[in-house]
Amino acid sequence: METFEDRLLQLLNSQKVVWWVNQLNVSGSLISSKWKKGKATPRTETIIKMCEVTGISANWLLLGIRPKKIENSDSYDKLQNLNRHTLKLEKRNRDFKKCIKSLNVIFNTVKADIEETNRSS
Repeated sequence: METFEDRLLQLLNSQKVVWWVNQLNVSGSLISSKWKKGKATPRTETIIKMCEVTGISANWLLLGIRPKKIENSDSYDKLQNLNRHTLKLEKRNRDFKKCIKSLNVIFNTVKADIEETNRSS
């Protein structure tokens, strides 16, 4: 009989670790070193998120009750689409923050150069 750990491992192996990292906002080492090896289990809110992003039934994952997949695929597709857009926005936000950080470095360098030139004059 399949255990929760068996079903969790099956679900985790359905995607690459990096995919789970992006979806769940957890470390890859937590997934690879803890969850996949049965040394720890995800928190309740993480399990819920796992079910949401995959369309897997929480009843199946937690208890082994079929069906495995949520039948309302239209809602699942909308959720997946929303999730993809959210990930794109998060990436753009990270890229934007990196750009701002780089601009600040350039600004501070130019400012220091101008101040040095003014002191030398």
